[in-house]
Amino acid sequence: MEKIVIGIDISAKTLDICIKKSNDYSFEVIDNDSKAIKIFFKKIQKTYSEIVVSMENTGRYNWNLYQALESF
Repeated sequence: MEKIVIGIDISAKTLDICIKKSNDYSFEVIDNDSKAIKIFFKKIQKTYSEIVVSMENTGRYNWNLYQALESF
């Protein structure tokens, strides 16, 4: 297992996600709701031993992500 860094740009309806693995980058867009966020992080958690998350503070729009990350 390896370490990854996840950067998240938050909007009202979606999360634009950039995943950095070593020198490789991938991008994903998911819905900004608790269910989609939990599914995404459960999938990631199965593969990686260390996950660093950085998110943009957008007031109320980051609340779903914040709550989901508290449970991991």
